[in-house]
Amino acid sequence: MLQPNQAVADPRDHISLHRVAYILPHYDPPSGEFIPTGNWFSEYAYYSLGYWHFRKQGSLRIERKLRDDGGAGLSFDCMRVGRTGYNHYTQAKVLVGNDSLSVPIAWTVQTKLAASRDDAPYLHSGLSKSARYQDGALTIACNDDSETKRIPGAYTCKWCLIDVIQRLPRTSTTEWKFSLVDEFDEVRHHQSIAYRTSVFVPLKSGPRKLTAFEHLGEGVIPTVYWVDEIGRVIFVVSGVEVFVLIQANGITADYDDGPIHGQSIKKLLAEEA
Repeated sequence: MLQPNQAVADPRDHISLHRVAYILPHYDPPSGEFIPTGNWFSEYAYYSLGYWHFRKQGSLRIERKLRDDGGAGLSFDCMRVGRTGYNHYTQAKVLVGNDSLSVPIAWTVQTKLAASRDDAPYLHSGLSKSARYQDGALTIACNDDSETKRIPGAYTCKWCLIDVIQRLPRTSTTEWKFSLVDEFDEVRHHQSIAYRTSVFVPLKSGPRKLTAFEHLGEGVIPTVYWVDEIGRVIFVVSGVEVFVLIQANGITADYDDGPIHGQSIKKLLAEEA
């Protein structure tokens, strides 16, 4: 809750918030409880800022289920709109350990181009991968080929970062260093996640306290994750990509992107000035 001596942030003072400033007046996150270390389901709308127009380009669904051994299973279902009548689908299941960084133990991934999520892959677009991590070695298999890569120290996968960040302490001393597996097959070293700021942000129903964590590293686009008071990642801003939490555990966000979808970003930002 906003205290009398606490100011509301101007989104233009934060580069990543400025990128979504036109969303804020139309958005309140889903209600309900959230336990980051428990079972949960989240769905994000994926937007592209390409060509300086705000357009919805797909969705990302994430489900976390606890396992009996103390770890968890993460399921990912991503759809990106295609330009030829076929969309790009990626579905992954990742087993992660009982640790702060959600170190993946094993995973399977299927990708395809298809007219709908349940259709067979278009032509030869279907691809399957699997991986297993043991004693600092990650073995990735794709069709009939396999490759083993050494990963010293902690690591995680790109999409697992949402799970990781939702369990991090929201304090100024929080910082993690690790290696990253990007797109489930490309290893990138020298990565970090660090706390950046906590500010009150003007949303649809009034100011809400959000905390920003930034992911930096070799070979990746700097990405900012905005977390609400109960630990949910509600915005992800990465270059021209924006992810917005639209559903959590069956409860939808109070959000209508109709007034801004397809609009000129230059015009939208001018209206917020």
